[in-house]
Formats: sequence, C-alpha cells, structure tokens
Amino acid sequence: MAVMRYLVLVERDDTGFSVIFPDFPGAGTSGDTVEEALARAEDNLAVHIEGLMAENLAVPEPRALEALKADAELAEDWAADPLVAVIPAVLPEKAERINITIDSGLLRRVDRAAEISGETRSGYVAQALRERLAH
Repeated sequence: MAVMRYLVLVERDDTGFSVIFPDFPGAGTSGDTVEEALARAEDNLAVHIEGLMAENLAVPEPRALEALKADAELAEDWAADPLVAVIPAVLPEKAERINITIDSGLLRRVDRAAEISGETRSGYVAQALRERLAH
C-alpha cells in the first residue's frame, strides 16, 4: 500500500473553511469547521487520485513546503496566511471481489445507468461510492 502525503492550504472564509490542493490545480473542498474541511479534503483527494489513475494519467508527486511557497501561482493564497495541513492519500490497490445484497429494482436501475454510461456494473457502483464518500 503506497501512501503519499500532500500539503494543503486551509483558509477561513465567510462560510467556514476552504481547502486548496496546490498539487491538484482546480481541486478543493470546504467545511464549516477546520476538522470537517480536512475530513472532506481527504475524501476529495482520494476521489481525485482514483480518477487520474482510472484515466491512466500521472498522479503528481507531493511538493515540499518550500516549493509551494515559491510557486508564483499560489502567491495570492499565501497572502491570506493559510493554515498548512498534511493530507494522506492511499493509492488505490488491485480490485477485490465482494458479495453484496441489493434490492432487485435498484440493481436493474444500476445496470441501466451503467449501460448508458458505458461502464460495467462494478465500475458504476465503485464510482457512485467514490462520489458519495467525497461529500
């Protein structure tokens, strides 16, 4: 199991706390409390990495604090004097076969949705779980 640790910036805003992922431009999340924002950040990061890997795209290497501070694109974020936190990311491993029980009507809906989206039943369910866990 490979674990990578990414630095994130946490800023207080009008509605609570926002989390910025400097190594994943465009990714971010928020929460009413720092704890909630960081918990969501861990789930959000996992979904982001799984998506990259599913598309056979490279997962960025975590940058050191000095490299983040030297990044001109982050200058505005540093001006807000953010809290810096570390979010662990476990890189997905091989798939495991499981046995679950599910309502037959729901299963038919899953199969139709998977067919429409061009995914397998397992892939569709896995993606739905990733999205649910990211919230």
